[in-house]
Formats: sequence, structure tokens, C-alpha cells
Amino acid sequence: MGSGANVSCTTIDKRNALHFAAQNRYDIVYERLLEAGVYPFVKDNQGATAEYYLSKHHTEESTDAQFLSWISSAIEDRRLNG
Repeated sequence: MGSGANVSCTTIDKRNALHFAAQNRYDIVYERLLEAGVYPFVKDNQGATAEYYLSKHHTEESTDAQFLSWISSAIEDRRLNG
């Protein structure tokens, strides 16, 4: 991110870095990507956003409920403030 890499690009199946971080449970990476301004509303070929994959993993672990709440708040803030 600091070296000028395009973290918003997508793969052939329309997934971006947020999708990858969410699917692989890289929570800190996911958080940093949001902070870097990666658009969180990109849908992949399955019609799923990165938040969908993140919530799919985190609903299995009640201890991560606070993190999921933070992500939801961050996405809503981004939606409202651009």
C-alpha cells in the first residue's frame, strides 16, 4: 500500500484484496485495507462482497463479534462519508 500498489484491482472472478483477506481470515489486513480506502462494496462473480465472506467466518466465533461490529461500523462510515 505504501509503495503505490493498486490494492483496489480485482481478479478475473471480480475479487479484490478485501475478498482475499476476508476469506483467509486476515483480520488485520482487512482492517488496513479499509483504512487505505479499498472500496468494500465490490461484488465477486458469486454476487458476494468481502463483508459477506468476513461475516461468514466470524459468525462461527462469538469472541469476534466486536470485530465484526467494528467492520460494519467502518463500512457504514465509508458509505456515509465517501
